Amino acid sequence: MKNNLLTYRNKIDTIDDKLIKILSERFKIVKTIGKLKNVNNLSIQDNIRWKEILNSKLSKADSLKLSKHFITKLFSLIQNHSIEIQKKVK
Repeated sequence: MKNNLLTYRNKIDTIDDKLIKILSERFKIVKTIGKLKNVNNLSIQDNIRWKEILNSKLSKADSLKLSKHFITKLFSLIQNHSIEIQKKVK
């Protein structure tokens, strides 16, 4: 039992490390997008794009039997952090 538990915990740790790496990659791209928006004098927030993203993620979550509430909270956090990153870009 203890070995099985350790095996699964190690798998979760590996997945968590991948999530952090992917988020780092995502936020680097967000920074680049922020620079492009700044140069082109575009608004940081694009509510139409945000609705498209969220609807797409909720549809994907539904097909994978994930909680829509959780996915909404997760992507709202990611979106809000992305906005903060873009606000700091010059």
